[in-house]
Amino acid sequence: MLLINATVGGMPVYTGVRAIYADDESFTVMTPQGHPESGWNTFSAYEDDEGRTVAQIRSLVRANDPVYEVGFRPVGSTEQERIWSTFSSPSPPTTSA
Repeated sequence: MLLINATVGGMPVYTGVRAIYADDESFTVMTPQGHPESGWNTFSAYEDDEGRTVAQIRSLVRANDPVYEVGFRPVGSTEQERIWSTFSSPSPPTTSA
C-alpha cells in the first residue's frame, strides 16, 4: 500500500493506493475497495528521440457512488489533475515557515 497525503479545497486528505503492476518503465496503482474513487493511475517514463526523459501519468477513474459523482465531476477531477501536476512538476513546490 502506498500512502498519499494531499490537500483538496484546503482540507487534508490521507488515503492509500495499491500497486498492481510494475516494470522497468512504469507502475500502476489502483484505489482500494471503499475509496470514494474507483480506478487506477499509470506512471511511466521514456526517453524521446532527443534524449530527454518524458514522464506521463494516465488516469482512469470514476466516482464510487452516485452521491460522490455530483462533486467529483466539477471538483474532484480538477483537484486530482492539480495533485498529479504538482507531483510531477520538475521543481516540487516549497513551503516556508
